[in-house]
Amino acid sequence: MRAWFIGILMFVFGAGTGVQDSGLPQDIPNGVLLRPGLACGGQPTEAQLRALSRAGYRTVIDNRLPEERRPFDEAEVARRLGLRYVNIPVGGPETITPEVLARFVRALEESPGPIFMHCRSGNRSAQLYYGYLRFKGLSAEQALAEARRAGMRDVSALPYLERAVARLLARQQGKSKPNTGGYR
Repeated sequence: MRAWFIGILMFVFGAGTGVQDSGLPQDIPNGVLLRPGLACGGQPTEAQLRALSRAGYRTVIDNRLPEERRPFDEAEVARRLGLRYVNIPVGGPETITPEVLARFVRALEESPGPIFMHCRSGNRSAQLYYGYLRFKGLSAEQALAEARRAGMRDVSALPYLERAVARLLARQQGKSKPNTGGYR
């Protein structure tokens, strides 16, 4: 069963990014290497951001709200290090909308990897990762297991995530319907 699950993950996400990375620097709070090219964790320090850059990471996805206190100007430091910085802010579960999830999906799929995603503790990033996995077709059980491994501790966002995934999938299916010029 486990080999089957790992096979599905490799099929859905590919075997790797083609970028040589040395893994995730060990001192990042709640840091987890989810697969080659994707890691999740808590707020990195400026030194940890430099370590991510040295390890080959190319994108940082920050899921913190703009008003949350940070120990340094992360966007500026990331730019100085040559990292792509993407801020997709998430507050409480009610802020997880189809638009937020769509931005997260695009960031994961279109950003150069390896990618490090974070919030203060890693929980909100892991919640969005759950939504991404569901959007990509994993069952709720499989996505929850992976999101928990990524650092999801608060499951109160699951109904919001499921609603956002359903709406995003419906929009995607609506766009793929043939244009009949108003006639059906």
